[in-house]
Amino acid sequence: MISQVAETQPPEPQGPHLVAHPTASIAETAIIRGSGVVEVGAYAVVEDFVVIDLGGSGRGKLELAARSKLKIGVVIRNYNGSVRVGEHTTLGDYTVIHGHGGVDIGRDGGIAPHCSIAASEHIWTSSEVPIRYQGETARGIRIGDDVWLGTGVRVLDGVAVGNGVVIGAGAVVNSDLPAMHICAGIPCRVIRPRPISVEEEKQ
Repeated sequence: MISQVAETQPPEPQGPHLVAHPTASIAETAIIRGSGVVEVGAYAVVEDFVVIDLGGSGRGKLELAARSKLKIGVVIRNYNGSVRVGEHTTLGDYTVIHGHGGVDIGRDGGIAPHCSIAASEHIWTSSEVPIRYQGETARGIRIGDDVWLGTGVRVLDGVAVGNGVVIGAGAVVNSDLPAMHICAGIPCRVIRPRPISVEEEKQ
């Protein structure tokens, strides 16, 4: 007699689990897919045509704190990582976040339209192996409180941006930026300290 052993399959990750405060606003055209958790705080806003892709492992997480806002066409691809947008912070139209290594954006911040924040980078050191097969880094990105990113800023993997930093339009941020400075350029560099008072700015 041949005994039959039932094959057991690992459970498939469930779809996205949305936890939204009653006062939050999520547009009908917004797309939330993948498996993991999306938390939307009080009075947070997700506008039309936003795409949130958590990835397929079940580990993806997005936290939108109170009064944060994702404007039209924002794309957040967690790739199974964790992304947090702090209280009173706005992501401008068509900004894209890749959250492989984790992205943490502080409170009271402004991200202008068409920015890119990518917490991963392809490894390309070997000339004998196609780049797509060499793997990726995923060190994560930390953006502090009260930070302003101008239109089209690119923030690369492994970067920490201090509190109160202002970054000029089109900059490519590939290294850490100290708190309370104005920065710009490709690559992004410190231009000068940020004025801390009206009187200081006039001097």
